[in-house]
Amino acid sequence: LTPLLETLLTRLVSAAGADRGFVLLRETDEAALRLAAVVSPDSQLGTSRSLLRRVERERRPLLLRDAVEGVTWADTRSVVSHGIRSALVAPLLSADRLVGLVQLDARRHDAFDDTRLGQLVHAARLAAPAIEAAQARDREARAHQGAPPEDELVAGSEPMVALLGQVDRAAAGTATVLITGETGTGKELLARRLHGRSPRAAWPFVAVNCAALPRDLLD
Repeated sequence: LTPLLETLLTRLVSAAGADRGFVLLRETDEAALRLAAVVSPDSQLGTSRSLLRRVERERRPLLLRDAVEGVTWADTRSVVSHGIRSALVAPLLSADRLVGLVQLDARRHDAFDDTRLGQLVHAARLAAPAIEAAQARDREARAHQGAPPEDELVAGSEPMVALLGQVDRAAAGTATVLITGETGTGKELLARRLHGRSPRAAWPFVAVNCAALPRDLLD
């Protein structure tokens, strides 16, 4: 699935004259959207969750000509803080099911127009069924190989379900998260889940054994 998404994004970014693009997908209708692929010249992934939620909720594409002057400051301040001035967002719809979202953006205002938006919507309409089919093949392959779930965490009890829900909500933000607990209770698994559901999921998760670091190095 990842090569398919990266190829799609590379072509969309080039065709639209965008600086960057990314795709958010969800596995099931109840699952949250997760970053699945990104094409970007740097590691900064600034976006507006309020704009993405609007497209997710309304299932209608969005053209943002100027993030400084368009929509509302509350909607776009996270985009502006990363230097993004204009954006296109389109839903990935397979039949009536929302598979995910695709966003293209640029660091200059008025980078896109209605024609570019129409082209993105058309590409998203064609790509969504292929992405949905690739997701199904990936799930089937994992099941046949006996692979563990993607997050490597299975919650059955109410406290664990509540904990994972809290982790998922924290992943949507940008604040630093401190996870504490006894040795062997799964702190790193929670950290991996947090990373995997955050806007930074496309970049490596780096685990550091702080106990192995010399005190002088930390000083």
